[in-house]
Amino acid sequence: MTRAKTPVTLVTGYLGSGKTTLINGVLASGDAAGKKIGVLVNEFGAVGIDGALLAAAAGETTPGERVYELANGCLCCVVLGEFREALENLSGKSLDHVIVETSGAADPTSVLKLLWGAPELGASFRLDGVVCVADGERFVETNTADPVALLQASVADVVVITKTARAGGARVSAARELVARLNPAATVVEHEADLGAFPLEGLLGLDAYRKPSLGRLTRLPDATAAHEGLTSIAASWEGRVPRAILQEFFRSLALEPGVVRTKALLNVEGEKGAWLIQGVQSWIERTAAPRSYRGGNRLVILGRGLDSVRLESEIGRLRAASQRAP
Repeated sequence: MTRAKTPVTLVTGYLGSGKTTLINGVLASGDAAGKKIGVLVNEFGAVGIDGALLAAAAGETTPGERVYELANGCLCCVVLGEFREALENLSGKSLDHVIVETSGAADPTSVLKLLWGAPELGASFRLDGVVCVADGERFVETNTADPVALLQASVADVVVITKTARAGGARVSAARELVARLNPAATVVEHEADLGAFPLEGLLGLDAYRKPSLGRLTRLPDATAAHEGLTSIAASWEGRVPRAILQEFFRSLALEPGVVRTKALLNVEGEKGAWLIQGVQSWIERTAAPRSYRGGNRLVILGRGLDSVRLESEIGRLRAASQRAP
């Protein structure tokens, strides 16, 4: 009997955003629901504090049973072998889910590519989704000051805005508006850290890399937006895209060095069902969309320093070819 793969959620977010507090809340909810959740936590310094806090929340005196710590280095720079070893140490503990918490200084795209694309990890684990924790008080200012914070929000499937009571309505609204420009396909939720437990359905079980977030992705308006060098392009159209023109488009997209994240639902000429496209940087993966999907074509591209004029022209070719297709 084939053993089911353990789902992995990547939790990212800038320094001080509340990642560890949020994960503590998830562990509490998991324990209450009878789910065994493991955590791989990365700390930049040699002395681990977050790991110790999470271990205490999980009922451990030191990290090692459900909490595994990688200290003294940024996870985005850790070699695959060490990262794989850390996950394998958790894989033998019959966990229902694993959370990987990056340091606040980490570029999450490197870790995301390992979790999603490395065959060494794919036998035992599957990427469930990416959650970005955003400080409601400082999110706008942080994203203006540090490009890493932009990347963290742009690759997320869910953005959790924390410290909402202290931030106040105006700052929270500004944070929501910025997320909508950075990553229009992301779901945004608010959470006051002091409330403790966090609903599991808001963080785990997203299955974002095997099925699209249909409700959000299918309602995106056509738009191109930019903030501090990060650009998001969202497009929708009807018809069936000729396969040859679609392949040419994605070959061209792979040469665009600033692409961070790509998502698409595409109806392709000669195919019975729609395609679900997921991409991180130059990596593109195609799977079948859920059979229930009956909508049109939807495409979202996020990146830094994108040639938006060229990409919009290329998307225009996809639209025109789809309208001409029988």
